[in-house]
Amino acid sequence: LANTKKYEKEKELADLCARIEEKAPVQQGFGGPSTNVSAQWKLGDMAIRRGKGICELSMVHHEADPPYYEVRMAITGTVVGTEGINLVELPGPQKSLVRAAIKEVEHAKTKAAAAEEAMSQGEEELKKHHQALTDQVEKKMKVNAAVPTNLPTDSASTGAGPIMGG
Repeated sequence: LANTKKYEKEKELADLCARIEEKAPVQQGFGGPSTNVSAQWKLGDMAIRRGKGICELSMVHHEADPPYYEVRMAITGTVVGTEGINLVELPGPQKSLVRAAIKEVEHAKTKAAAAEEAMSQGEEELKKHHQALTDQVEKKMKVNAAVPTNLPTDSASTGAGPIMGG
């Protein structure tokens, strides 16, 4: 259930990014269509990496030609390099929506991780309990195996009764 909620929140964020990206103005740039070629990106900016989702700029390489950026993807946390033509600037009103969606994803991830941890602990406790029961059964079986099973149950079979005809 917690993982389902996490995936739902990730999908909602991806859908929001896709809608923003879809509405972003496309300009003709070097090598084909691009968006926000003239945007001045700086460390910490939130953007949409075209076709990949929301990211945060973690390093800016203006000295390179063309400039490129290292971005941390919000969903996966992976850091990748990309050129500015692949980044879509977030419009002002959308920034707060995206940040709120990211917070919801992070919250859902935290809950999913806690549920996963609780499940792991439950499985470990179950294994320990199962092992304890197995040990008890094996001990009881050893005790029962040590007791002879062919013991007579009445005095007639032992010959210890009164002698007849004597």
